[in-house]
Amino acid sequence: MPEETATLSAIYVETLAKALVAHLLKQYCQHPGRTPVTFPPAEPFSATTLRHVMEYIQEYLDHSLTLTELADAVGMSPYHFARCFKHSTGISPHQYTLRERIECARALLLQEEPIIELATRLGFAEQSHFTRSFKQFVGMTPGAFVRQHRKPLLSRK
Repeated sequence: MPEETATLSAIYVETLAKALVAHLLKQYCQHPGRTPVTFPPAEPFSATTLRHVMEYIQEYLDHSLTLTELADAVGMSPYHFARCFKHSTGISPHQYTLRERIECARALLLQEEPIIELATRLGFAEQSHFTRSFKQFVGMTPGAFVRQHRKPLLSRK
């Protein structure tokens, strides 16, 4: 488990921390006679805001993006940003970023990009984190993906 903790993305860790703080505030900061703490409902992003966030993620896909950095890009608090992002896309900012990195990796693997270089190029902490994430999304390791998809390309020539 400590090995996995070291490879968690900054977005994921920051999202968990903000959710924990919100939960603790909501559950334990109520005084008798006061109304309970409530948070405004999450609303979806406008099309322009969502496009801006997605373009920002694409532009900095190779960086270790943080929730605060993404929220700052659209002028929101990190907690509110995470809720609105999930309401707009159906997935968390961490999952979206990870999915985009894997999609980019799939395309680059077909262009004969070395796996070890891809891991660092796409912002993964290490190759094992990249391999685990790739297998989770694609259903096979990057090596198996390359073997399965490059052979048909070679036979066409």
